Amino acid sequence: MEPIDEALKAIRGVKGVVKVKALTARERKLVLESEMQAEQKIVLGMGKSVNEGVREALNRDFIAAMVIQSSEFVYPHEPSMMMLCEDQVIGEGVYDKEQLEKLKGSKNCFFLWENFVLYRDKLPRDPAKRDKIRVVYRARSFSGLEALPFKECVLGIPSMDGDAAVKKILKFGEKNPVYGTCLVGFNRKG
Repeated sequence: MEPIDEALKAIRGVKGVVKVKALTARERKLVLESEMQAEQKIVLGMGKSVNEGVREALNRDFIAAMVIQSSEFVYPHEPSMMMLCEDQVIGEGVYDKEQLEKLKGSKNCFFLWENFVLYRDKLPRDPAKRDKIRVVYRARSFSGLEALPFKECVLGIPSMDGDAAVKKILKFGEKNPVYGTCLVGFNRKG
C-alpha cells in the first residue's frame, strides 16, 4: 500500500470523518483561489482575513480534504484564530481555563464569544490603522498519522468559500450545516 493510501485510511478512521480524498494540484489551486476570494471580505466587521491554516496545509507534500460531522470530530484544543493590527495581537482565542478566568476579570478585555478576547488597550484608535486589522485563521495540529512515515501534519479549516469548494471537489451535496470541511497537510519523513 502506498503511504498516501495508508494516510487516507488512517484519516477515514478518525471519529467524525465522513469523506476524505487526496487533492490533486488542480484541486489545491481551486481551494486556494476560494480562500483568496474569501480573504477580500470583511470578517466580524473588523477587517479582512488570512487563512494561514489552509495555506500551510496546501504547502505540504500531501493534502487530504475531508468532510466532517462537526459534532463528532474532535478539534485540537489550540487557538484557531487571532486578530492582528500590523504585528500586534489585538484579539485571540484563549483555551487555558486559568488565563481565561483572569482575563474575564479584566476591564481591558472584551469577549466576542466565550473564548475569544479583544484587548481594548490594543485596539487601534487611529482610523488609518483600522485598515491594517487582519483576522488570522491559524494552522492547528492533527493527530492520527503518528505511526506513518509523515511529519509536519497541520489542520486547516476552510472559510465558507473554501468549504463550498472542498464539498464540490468531494462531490458532497449535503447542505446540513453540521457537515464541515478540513484540510490535513503533511510531508513525507526523510
